[in-house]
Amino acid sequence: MNKNKTSNPKKVQNILIVNVHSAKNAGDYALLKQTIFYLEKAFMDINITIMTNWPKESALSQLGKKIIASPWWIVKVWDNKIKPRYQVLALFTGFLRLLLFRIDKWKCLSWLITKEWWNLFSIYKNTDLVVAVSGNQLFSSGRFGWPLLVVGFPIYMARFFKKKIIVFPQSVGPLTSKFDRNYVRFLYNNVDKLYIRDQESLDLICRLNIKKSNPSFMHDVAFTFPPGNCNSTKKNFHKEIFNPSLKKLGMTVIASMPSYLDAENMQRYYLCIAKTIDSLINLHDFHVFLFCQVIGPTDDENDNFGIKQVLELLPFNEQDRVHIINQELYPSELKACYGYMDVFLASRLHSGIFSLSMGVPTLFIGYLYKTIGVLRAMELEKYYVDLENISIHDMTTQITNMWNEKEEIKYKIMEKTKVIEEELACFPKQLIADLYNYHEN
Repeated sequence: MNKNKTSNPKKVQNILIVNVHSAKNAGDYALLKQTIFYLEKAFMDINITIMTNWPKESALSQLGKKIIASPWWIVKVWDNKIKPRYQVLALFTGFLRLLLFRIDKWKCLSWLITKEWWNLFSIYKNTDLVVAVSGNQLFSSGRFGWPLLVVGFPIYMARFFKKKIIVFPQSVGPLTSKFDRNYVRFLYNNVDKLYIRDQESLDLICRLNIKKSNPSFMHDVAFTFPPGNCNSTKKNFHKEIFNPSLKKLGMTVIASMPSYLDAENMQRYYLCIAKTIDSLINLHDFHVFLFCQVIGPTDDENDNFGIKQVLELLPFNEQDRVHIINQELYPSELKACYGYMDVFLASRLHSGIFSLSMGVPTLFIGYLYKTIGVLRAMELEKYYVDLENISIHDMTTQITNMWNEKEEIKYKIMEKTKVIEEELACFPKQLIADLYNYHEN
């Protein structure tokens, strides 16, 4: 046994999970629940606090954990009426309040620290471990490093308070500016352990010369997220989902997300999706099920917008073959429903991960390279289409071929996901070993 640091590490009692966005994104919510699951497996009797961008969501309160607002929420990045320069100023004042909180000789000025910031700093002071939730938080989405600066601030604060930090399996990037690259390099070189979930992100980490956190690969934890039993609540779903005689194509369509997706590309994407549905209905007798994977928290993120765009482009007489599932569902219910599909077209990464892990042949449409990266890790990159280069012919051909070869593809998928599940089963022990550098030779 190699006990490089300690053979009797301090017991982890209080854990703070950071970089949680919204429970209205089924993928994000599933990642949060799986992060909690693996932490409780690793550390057992623990108290977990969740720092989130949308602290007032009811689904988060159902987790039975303490919920606090993130810096993103405090400086009101969500408020489009506030100009970014004022949000940047609010973050800078938050940094000054952080200094006031930490420096004893300035305690007389502590009244300048607002309640929200004081609560946040107090949580950091009393936590044993900070964990960045799985996902893709650190990428360039705005101008001049905003809002990446505030998104990364929770990781900086963990280092400021000299807390241990684990980053659960992440995608990183794309990073379009020198400032963004330097900022991510600074953050991730100052964590105790960094897990990366795709090869493209690992390559970027290598180019950024991030080594101090010992980056290593680990699969996306959503692969092991358990499905629910939508069969027990059939009244909430279209009965056709359960009809084994139909050729069923499941599909997710993304919202416009104008902050980082080009409007012209998105209009072409919606048209391509509609024409592909038209072709598959008329030439191949499919029934199409449009699932809303993300319902918020803002209109720009709500996939109902994308579904509406596609429906408006479809002939009216075909819409009896198109079934809309847009009610708010738990991620476990969505995953169970995806398992009833024969093939799946996933524009949301985690809708594809859900369907793959249910053994459904899945074609992915990617808008950030995290998608192709996850598929390459599974040697399934042939089932990928880039959003900027999609074509009606290619999409129709790929889906038709997947239908014709579905049993062979399903067997291949199940082999891959079995390996992933086995490796993730070891993840709790790996967490302990990596955090304390406590490994068997």
